[in-house]
Amino acid sequence: FGDPHIVTFDQLKFDCQASGVFTTLTSLQDPSFEIQERFTSVSSSSCSQASVSTGVVIKDGNKPIVQISTPGYDETSVDVINGCPIDFFVDGVVSTLGAT
Repeated sequence: FGDPHIVTFDQLKFDCQASGVFTTLTSLQDPSFEIQERFTSVSSSSCSQASVSTGVVIKDGNKPIVQISTPGYDETSVDVINGCPIDFFVDGVVSTLGAT
């Protein structure tokens, strides 16, 4: 795991070892549609420079903004999917999956 591997729609491949929030997709037809990802640095004895994706935000014009992220090591989460803790937000408000 590490180094988010990204392939663009025109098949350009690249890896990202940086940490921060990055726009990974913007629609050419509708610039109000956008996906942002948060990459967080990790380090281990086998890798001194790596990052992993710890969050994603989807924006689409005036529709609700959806965010899914993994909590930090000292934080608790609201939901768990396949044993993986996640936080789910709609317009900045924490929500639970399956809620109506």
